[in-house]
Amino acid sequence: MAITTIDNPKEHFNISLYTGTGSSQAITGVGFKPDLVWTKGRNVAYDHYLFDSTRGVQKRLMANNLNAEDTLGAGVTAFGTDGFTHGGEDGIGENTKTFVGWSWKANGGTTANNTDGDIDSVTQANTTAGFSIVTYTGDGTGGQKVGHGLGTSLGLLIIKNRDASAGWAASYASQVTGDSLGGLAEAFYSTISDTDALANNGDSVLATGNTSVFAIGSGVEMNTDGQKYVAYCFSERKGYSKIGTYGGNGSTNGTFVYTGFKPRFLFFRSTILCHTVIVDSTRSTTNVIVDSVYTDTAGTEIDPIVDIDFVSNGFKWRNVVTNESNVSGQTYVYYAIAENPFVSSKGTPTTAR
Repeated sequence: MAITTIDNPKEHFNISLYTGTGSSQAITGVGFKPDLVWTKGRNVAYDHYLFDSTRGVQKRLMANNLNAEDTLGAGVTAFGTDGFTHGGEDGIGENTKTFVGWSWKANGGTTANNTDGDIDSVTQANTTAGFSIVTYTGDGTGGQKVGHGLGTSLGLLIIKNRDASAGWAASYASQVTGDSLGGLAEAFYSTISDTDALANNGDSVLATGNTSVFAIGSGVEMNTDGQKYVAYCFSERKGYSKIGTYGGNGSTNGTFVYTGFKPRFLFFRSTILCHTVIVDSTRSTTNVIVDSVYTDTAGTEIDPIVDIDFVSNGFKWRNVVTNESNVSGQTYVYYAIAENPFVSSKGTPTTAR
């Protein structure tokens, strides 16, 4: 039985490795026109930069700090048909320094007005891959709903206030995974810009499971009256992405997590106080996967934060390096994207692309 409609995940998400030149540089080979580009210095300590085609070129946000959106003239200057161009600013292209760029496809920069919910939004959605970029203006009222354009309930929602200094709100929804999320409620709130434990509170983002909207609290992170916000919305797609939880076992024969595909990209954290971590098989090309970055720091790539194998149908922990990975008794949340599905749309086993 076919379990996916996406035989080639690189048509919707890709990873670029490049060495900066200190001047304008076209990063090609992405394979599509990217709509969200997230860059990070690997051997140099620079902030995480995020640019998207809805907010427009040169409009920078930084995952590891609270800053409002600013204009970086030498940041991403173009979203091209096969990648992106940056202007050579040190944090995205310092000469001789190495960088990674994670790119997601939404809708090629074409947006739509969305009147679902209580607050009107502008959405740019890739319903095939379960990713949308949403912009809206807050009204200060808790519990308001905002349209996301994906047609399926969200598993991961990340929001940033564009106008003010505020943390990055992140919500993970248990209705996607069927898990209890460590005894917490259906949706719970953390931030990718610090190490706070996940919690459920009056200002939390609520990924309600509704197929057209998400709900927000009244805090500055997501809904101050008159302030502008951007939300990055993620839904699961079989064979392409998985959003879920797992429990650590504290062993070198660590927990195996079934995803239904060989992962290429993994974003994860514990529900307790700890860092959010990104690993991928483009920077670490063979098992054991070790090259990691924290989303809340400007630090360089670290080896090792984790010891993990990416296998044909999931990932397998091989050690307990830090609280971020496989500690016995701890619950972890994750978002994974496929290298290739375990079974293709034709119901046949696949090989790596």
